Amino acid sequence: MSLKEEEVAWVARGVWNPKDFVYVITSMSCPGPSTAIIVGEGRFKGEVDGVWHEHRYVSSNVLLLYSGRWRPAISHISGERSERVAR
Repeated sequence: MSLKEEEVAWVARGVWNPKDFVYVITSMSCPGPSTAIIVGEGRFKGEVDGVWHEHRYVSSNVLLLYSGRWRPAISHISGERSERVAR
């Protein structure tokens, strides 16, 4: 567990290239006509304090259809893992 301020500071120190980001949807369901639940795994590489890591996490996201557009309502991230990698 960590504080939001610690996480924001960690992200601010890192170098991240959005081209490295990959999000793979593993599950999608629509329990109603205006609700969608998407589950997937995100992966990206980043540098913190001169050391490169590959980060992985699982997220679940709830989207609601509002005025003809899908809008995010809730998102949850868990299972974050990080391992050292070559650049």
